[in-house]
Amino acid sequence: MLHSDCLRTLSNNSVFLNPRIACIRCRNHSKIPNFVPASSSYGGFSSKQTKSPLKWGSYGGCIPSILVALETFADLDDAFEPWEGNLSCKERTIILKEQTNWRRALSIFDWFKNKGCYELNVIHYNVMLKILGRAQRWDHVRNLWREMQFKCITPTNSTYGTLIDVFSKGGLNKEALLWLGEMYKQGMEPDEVTMGIVVQTYKKAGEFQKAEQFFKKWSSDRNDATQTRNFYGLYTFNTLIDTYGKAGQLKEASDAFAQMLKEGIVPDIVTFNTIIHVSGNNGQLEEVDSLMELMKEIRCDPDTRTYNILISLYAKHDDITTAAGYFSKMKEAGLIPDIILSEAELPEKGASYVRKMQEAGLVSDCIPYSMVMTRFAKLGKLEQAEDLFDEMVTQGIEPDIVIYSILINAFSDIGSIDEALNYVDSMKHVGFALNSIICNSLIKLYTKAGYLLEAQETYKLAKSLDGGPDVYSSNCMIDLYCENSMVKEAEEVFTYLKHRGDASEFSYAMMLCLYKKIGLVDEAYMIADEMHDSGLVTATLSYNSLIRLYTSDGRSWEAIKCFRQMVDSGAQPDDITFKLLATILIRHGASKEAANRLELIRKNDAQSGVHQWIEAVNAMSCLDDNASTLVIK
Repeated sequence: MLHSDCLRTLSNNSVFLNPRIACIRCRNHSKIPNFVPASSSYGGFSSKQTKSPLKWGSYGGCIPSILVALETFADLDDAFEPWEGNLSCKERTIILKEQTNWRRALSIFDWFKNKGCYELNVIHYNVMLKILGRAQRWDHVRNLWREMQFKCITPTNSTYGTLIDVFSKGGLNKEALLWLGEMYKQGMEPDEVTMGIVVQTYKKAGEFQKAEQFFKKWSSDRNDATQTRNFYGLYTFNTLIDTYGKAGQLKEASDAFAQMLKEGIVPDIVTFNTIIHVSGNNGQLEEVDSLMELMKEIRCDPDTRTYNILISLYAKHDDITTAAGYFSKMKEAGLIPDIILSEAELPEKGASYVRKMQEAGLVSDCIPYSMVMTRFAKLGKLEQAEDLFDEMVTQGIEPDIVIYSILINAFSDIGSIDEALNYVDSMKHVGFALNSIICNSLIKLYTKAGYLLEAQETYKLAKSLDGGPDVYSSNCMIDLYCENSMVKEAEEVFTYLKHRGDASEFSYAMMLCLYKKIGLVDEAYMIADEMHDSGLVTATLSYNSLIRLYTSDGRSWEAIKCFRQMVDSGAQPDDITFKLLATILIRHGASKEAANRLELIRKNDAQSGVHQWIEAVNAMSCLDDNASTLVIK
């Protein structure tokens, strides 16, 4: 086994040595278990997800060595062996925080619990709630919460703040606000950061008045608690200005900014971007100029968003010269333009601005065109995108590979093979080679059209290029192989994804469908077990795949249990789900007419119909011992 001093040597070395070599001095290298990098597929996660070892050295003590061991060995007993039983509470917290893969973090957390010699307190649970929440593993989050209640681990202000944060950022605004309500029930008040998250949650839902009301209540409660006027920090002022700005309350936003300066709080780039945007949207161009001067005075450099706002603002007011000037400054600063001039959902305006800039001689490359074309493509307005491409070429502006990628991907999305390949040919004609991005677009196109040979050749090429095929195109290949019952080829792609740590829920679901389709039932159940163990059963497709597997194998109870889990998880049952349930009902004594009536109810009233189906399934709760069939009560 690697000794702690040997691991420490590894962690302090800029180039990590082979563990067996590092342990030659201690003559115990023969006891080292088979070396399997924890970041390989055996460990369940990808090395791409690990943090930089340079940071680890700052912790001191045994932490760097432990983190290296966790990167080196998949088996946790092997990784922790030199320190087992001697890890402090703080060290356990750091170890969990440093995990970037939720599965690995959960494995370590469970290892601590199962050892029995480590006390896990609310801080450790908070760390895990954050990791699992950021990974959107909601079932695990709820299970952890129930575990805290069972073990009488009292949630803290930070616990509720973490839950509000992860649910809000995960798009579950209603659940985030329910956690806020639970927090208040426990007599706790949100801190400044949690307050900002709640305000942002209301804003995402377009409820600006509620956001303002919540802020005022929070502020008032804080004042009452301290019996003094509250002085806010930078984060609070930024939140407040943004809230007023989104609600169109210019005066209130300006007053908050003025109060901020009065209290000596230096604005950051977030503050400036927000107040410039608010002022510009309300036609206060002189105020915008003043704000830019203030940025210079306090040496706060504009970022990409600042220039985006300024260019869009002046373009709206037909001041193309000023807009183009900021565009040039942006490029001089080495910043990469993104959505400038695309005018959000109105790329027609963006195209108009580009034409005006072109007429004024202010366009020297294809970047402004590419931004507007990107927006046209995303909105499905491919004719306008092509027109702009033709205009650009006519003006003598040469397209780059990004322009070609936009058009090839757009036509691939809608399955237009001829158009996509025309742009591929044009691109090759001017000397550009295929890159991984374009290969991924073509794979998507070929698999959609069922062009097996072309898809295989392009996928092989993509694997030889930097970046390689992405998860989506790999899943497309698995899907295509499933359609053609090509097991070996599908398994090769699936294994490739697993080794990279990129196998998704869709990847597993497709492999399950393939194995079931060709009668490899044992392999199908192995995939099903892996999906459950990895928490990869969240989508309707996955639930349907499992229900179909259980139904076809006569395992009605497992199918019904899976359906209940589906409903509880919030995944929406579809026509396929109910067709499978009808098969189960009929198999266990229900008439076809009864199943058809249930479907008719669902077609006429989705909510009531789903409820009727759930009741019918729940009614199948008594097993006739003699006939071994389910009896509907």
